[in-house]
Amino acid sequence: PTSVIHYSMFFFNFYICTTNHKVIGLNYLIVSVFTGFLAFSYSMLIRFELSTFGVFVLFGDYQFYNNVITTHGLVMIFGFIMPFMLGGFVNY
Repeated sequence: PTSVIHYSMFFFNFYICTTNHKVIGLNYLIVSVFTGFLAFSYSMLIRFELSTFGVFVLFGDYQFYNNVITTHGLVMIFGFIMPFMLGGFVNY
């Protein structure tokens, strides 16, 4: 039990509360990969909607389709590209 507590404190101190630029760069890269998967799921919703006739996947809600496109763009820019390029590569 003490080794689990010690490891969890090591993880928290080393990866979360660090000032090492390489670890901060890796944290940015890991977060950008997860938000990239989120943006990919938004793009799949858009592709599924456009692959059918009429409005089928999003249940006829045009406003939700507009929200999906806007959210996809914002997540791609501010959640994937900016952390990946600026945070990941510059800090690493």
